[in-house]
Amino acid sequence: MSGVARANSTDRMVAAQAGEHWRVGFVIDATTGERPGRDFLRGLAAKPAAEMMAVLIAVRDAPPYRFAGGGKWEAMHDAMAGFYEVRARSGQTLHRLFCLLDRTLDTPTLVVVSGASKPNRTPMSEAVYAEARRLRTEYEERRDRGRLGDVLEV
Repeated sequence: MSGVARANSTDRMVAAQAGEHWRVGFVIDATTGERPGRDFLRGLAAKPAAEMMAVLIAVRDAPPYRFAGGGKWEAMHDAMAGFYEVRARSGQTLHRLFCLLDRTLDTPTLVVVSGASKPNRTPMSEAVYAEARRLRTEYEERRDRGRLGDVLEV
């Protein structure tokens, strides 16, 4: 495919995506029935929880591929490639929500997988990352998508 044909194809794809409506959904852990991302948000103090919800809504509405992160929405790397994180800070504590983008559903969905907090200037526990990856694998293996709950329609 020539560069021009590729560019035209990309332009058509971006134009088609511009009118997309995204939604936010929360993963249901098949082993526990819990919603780790939602439960994490509910356990935060009001200010960081509201900040993270505002970022989720802004990313959803942008939509995600057009959202300029500004340090609040960032693609992850290495073993967490394919995840995005919503970031918030409360004093010396950093809060993170681990998210996926799912275009396989009838409505493209920003999927909130899980979340965790850590002290500033310390690494996130590998166990936290491993749990997020486990939930992603479980979610992706259950293509019936009965694993999404509490779709956020704000």
